[in-house]
Amino acid sequence: QQQPARTKMAGAWSFLNCPTKRDIAPKRRRLALDKPIPDFAALVVMDFEWTADNRQKMVPCAEIIQFPAVIVRFDGIHAPSGLLKDTFDSFVKPKFNPILTEFSKQLCAIPQEDVDKAP
Repeated sequence: QQQPARTKMAGAWSFLNCPTKRDIAPKRRRLALDKPIPDFAALVVMDFEWTADNRQKMVPCAEIIQFPAVIVRFDGIHAPSGLLKDTFDSFVKPKFNPILTEFSKQLCAIPQEDVDKAP
């Protein structure tokens, strides 16, 4: 199939070509959200908290200080069940930076005492 000839735009934009019908036609892209949702009996949702500082890098690395997990069970097609009975939440004592920065304590709302008592 032969491409239609492009015409030049007038005036200050003369270095641009006018768009063709093909240029402005909607393009179909395959996105992850277009795929059908698989049937799951449950999902595990985790939200880690870790050491941080807003002034300097955590040396040698940032460390996990809270390890929470929740199992969300599905009873309908895509509807979660009413109550979340299966949960896990544990604090973790950092090895390299056991004293939390003020920034970490404010950001994560985790007191130093909880981390000190952690395994």
